Amino acid sequence: INNFFSKNYSLWIPYEGVSFSGGKIDTFSASSVMENKDLRVAYWTASPLLLNNDTDMIFAINNTCNQILMNGEAQISIAADIMSNIIATNQTLVAVLLGLEIFAISSVVLFLLLVIRVILQSYSKLFRVLSRIKEDVFLQRVDELTAIRECFTKNVEGKEFSQKVTAYLENDHKQVKRGGRIGNKDKAKVNTGGSRHREDKFIMKDLAKKALKNLLLACVLVAAIAGGFFAAYFTASSTFTDLEVKNNRLTIAHKLGYSFDQLLGAFYFTIIFYNTTDFKFRYGPPVSQFDVFLDDLSSANEQLLNSLTDEGTGEIDPILQDFLRADMCSYVSSSVLATCNTVASKGATGLLAMNTQYLQFNSIYYQKFMQDPTFVAGQTLLVNYAVSIRSMVSVFPEAYEFLRTFLMDDFNNKITSQKSESLTIFIILLIALALSTGIIQ
Repeated sequence: INNFFSKNYSLWIPYEGVSFSGGKIDTFSASSVMENKDLRVAYWTASPLLLNNDTDMIFAINNTCNQILMNGEAQISIAADIMSNIIATNQTLVAVLLGLEIFAISSVVLFLLLVIRVILQSYSKLFRVLSRIKEDVFLQRVDELTAIRECFTKNVEGKEFSQKVTAYLENDHKQVKRGGRIGNKDKAKVNTGGSRHREDKFIMKDLAKKALKNLLLACVLVAAIAGGFFAAYFTASSTFTDLEVKNNRLTIAHKLGYSFDQLLGAFYFTIIFYNTTDFKFRYGPPVSQFDVFLDDLSSANEQLLNSLTDEGTGEIDPILQDFLRADMCSYVSSSVLATCNTVASKGATGLLAMNTQYLQFNSIYYQKFMQDPTFVAGQTLLVNYAVSIRSMVSVFPEAYEFLRTFLMDDFNNKITSQKSESLTIFIILLIALALSTGIIQ
């Protein structure tokens, strides 16, 4: 969006050396200007060798071949960078989420340790109190509480309830006052004047063992959940790495297809405008840009094979292998099938062979032109050149379109697969969390 509205187009007026409207304009304004100029191109019926004699034609072609062409080339890199940034951002996000998950898991373990410590301390205090209370005093208090409970279950407004409560309170008051104990009528008096306390030792070994056993079980469950988090992280990380590889494949396919498309125009402009210094192609002399395309495309097959070869297995997808080396025509549309069969009959059965053959034709005709770089020699040479490469020029867009579509489908399938895997892992972790919570409780 920023690219569309920013003023980054400089449309130059041929033979005057000044920019249109006195400076840079935005994409929409540039498109409007170029549409009007392109109408001239659409209705051109004369020989292409006469293009340099028409100002409007030169304006349309010169600006299309420079600013607009360069901005179009930049879109490939921009799209690749956007996808790479999205993948990198998600990789960072997944790492942050893993850190938060590990922090949460660690907090749970620390919380469990704290709970165990609190439980042991609480029971230690309880046991210490119980160990200091004499058994007969404890039993008497239990009897009295039992009697009170029975009164509550009968009638709290009855006389018996009032008497029981009064007797209980008076008996407790006497015990506190004299430090002794008064038994009920069913039991004999015990230690009426003695101490109600004793000093006994207690051992919490069994309780500690039980607590540690439960803690160990909880830690095992927490470790299993943490393992699930790590599995999800490594799965996502592997997927993002794979997506980056696939994005690189798409970028290479787009750039090579684009460069092969431009090679024809670069050769035409080299011959037509070889002796015209005012015409530029990609902001340089057409002949120099043709050399750039030839150099870049000389390693086209190597780039394709390196990018499409799986690093783990060292192999290429069987469909792409067939497309690249054996039967390219089975994968193009029916509209160019006959033309593709013509190309295949001349030895270019796969895309790699067609790339090589096309580059060889361009190199041969380029060398012939450089031997006699005149306008008259160029006229004859262009006719022979067009006849030689006409079939391949028709097949190239279809071939690279299939390659891009195949790689894009592979990219989308990987994303869909990752979504399914992530959902499965999430459901498993959710169930594991619910079960672990129940077991830990």
